[in-house]
Amino acid sequence: MKKTLTILVLILCLIVSAASAAPARQRSEPFGLSDAELMAVQPLVNAVAYAAIQTDTMRYARGTAPAQALVGAVLTRALQERMFPVEIAGSTLALTDAQVKDMTARLFASEDIPLITPAEGGLSLDLTAQTDFIGVHVYAAGEDQTGELTLSGDLYRLSGIEGMAEDAPEDSIRWLGNISLVLKKAQDTPAGHTLVSFDIPERYQATGFHQIIDEDNGFELSYPDIFPVHEEPLAPGEALTLVSADGASRLTVSFVPGTLEELQAAWQAETGHLEHTKVWVTQHGQLTLQGPGEKRLALPDEQAGQCVVLTYTHPEAGPHEHGLYWEFLENSFVVYAHAAG
Repeated sequence: MKKTLTILVLILCLIVSAASAAPARQRSEPFGLSDAELMAVQPLVNAVAYAAIQTDTMRYARGTAPAQALVGAVLTRALQERMFPVEIAGSTLALTDAQVKDMTARLFASEDIPLITPAEGGLSLDLTAQTDFIGVHVYAAGEDQTGELTLSGDLYRLSGIEGMAEDAPEDSIRWLGNISLVLKKAQDTPAGHTLVSFDIPERYQATGFHQIIDEDNGFELSYPDIFPVHEEPLAPGEALTLVSADGASRLTVSFVPGTLEELQAAWQAETGHLEHTKVWVTQHGQLTLQGPGEKRLALPDEQAGQCVVLTYTHPEAGPHEHGLYWEFLENSFVVYAHAAG
């Protein structure tokens, strides 16, 4: 019976793409850029992300002069991204002072950009240094009437490969933090925009994800490694409970007798007085609860006459981080009876 169930689950995972953990956060709707417009600014966004992490610069404010180290790191990465049509001879690139000034002016919106050449006579850059690729998965974008573009995204690191987060193998990507950027539309620049400001308000904790497949209780789940590996098998009907190392977050999978409609009524009665907590049924027939520090997802197991409930409680601080984890939890949570139905 277990072998048959396992085969059925594998087939369903191939057929139903929603059953697999998403490699990146879904874009917001509406998304304020076309694919072509996003690809045009992506090299600049990636260069800024790389420079921010390399120089440990978590904020660059509008109207201020960027730090010399930040300017140098952004320019280096921009050249590695081939944003400027320069010929590279050997492993190093030699730039004159005039070239450096011109390039940095086409990367930063500030009128007060420090000269990064160590002395008169130009700058020599080694573009062959092997570093991990750092990029930004942009999930929200909007442009105002002045042409300023505001982007929100998740920072990520790839080891040994370069590419968009959506195309990266799931086990090769590490999510680093959240970033917001403001770009100004500018002609005669490689990205069509220059950098006005950026802010990295959150750094993420997880370095990867664990997976649990519980055939006896009929569910599977991928979860961030802020929670420990669950090694002991659960008894039939036993709830899964995981607590983060700092004790601040908790993840559970529990079994509640009754129908999804009955559970929905109970949740609404429980949270009806809470202003920022909502309960609804998705178009896929999943019961969802979302509040500032708690999120739940319930799927029906009609054969057993119960609902299987995923619950994630977390600190209200770090909403971007916990929102990302929850999206992956939602996408990976599979109840076999529900999937088979």
